[in-house]
Amino acid sequence: MKKFLLVTLKYLFAFFPIVFTLALAKLRFANFPFYSSLIKEDGLFEYSQSIFFLLASGLFGLMFVKTTDKYLIIKIFSLVLAIGLFFMAGEEISWGQRLSDLNSPNYFLSHNIQSEITVHNLGGIQPLLAWGYFLGGLVIGLISLIWPKLARVLLKTKLLSRKIMAQLSIFVPNHWLVAYFLPVSAIYMVLMFYQPYGVILKRSHIVLMTWQDQELGETVMALGIFCYALSIVFRKRL
Repeated sequence: MKKFLLVTLKYLFAFFPIVFTLALAKLRFANFPFYSSLIKEDGLFEYSQSIFFLLASGLFGLMFVKTTDKYLIIKIFSLVLAIGLFFMAGEEISWGQRLSDLNSPNYFLSHNIQSEITVHNLGGIQPLLAWGYFLGGLVIGLISLIWPKLARVLLKTKLLSRKIMAQLSIFVPNHWLVAYFLPVSAIYMVLMFYQPYGVILKRSHIVLMTWQDQELGETVMALGIFCYALSIVFRKRL
């Protein structure tokens, strides 16, 4: 019974992002004003991303605290992920700037594309953000598929010891999380490489995709990262 429940949960988690993305795509054309309210700046999706990142950060922080120094690789990776995800949670909501009605310092007014207190929207960094999401979603989504062969190569060539490989393997995402990371990569691929910035249905002139739609892919990815953190903690306990 326990095994059946675990398998069922895996399938539910695996297919949820597909169903969710298709449902939102349908909503986009059926009720665009409502869809737009979900993905707008400081909308439900943006705050959801911050919450998912923060929860995942807490899980990896707990993992860092609970892991003994004997497993140094696990401890280091847990700390890096905890700090990185906390930073992403803060950046996603501009560190609560609009919630607290805080004015931006002169530096951010001059150098930030949106004149807000965020690092990722600074002029020199923001253009790289799309590449980060595109490559990040692609690598994280596919690493579980290529890891077995990569691990064998690393062991065969003795680039890494078996002990280090065993600790690193804990952080490889489960294959049932693939669908959480590939959509954001696909959306950014279209937005980056198709000009002018989206696909247009020529007959009715309906814009099928704009830069605002990135929030959908990013929200699915943020939920995937939270599920990833849960799976890592559960796997470590086992």
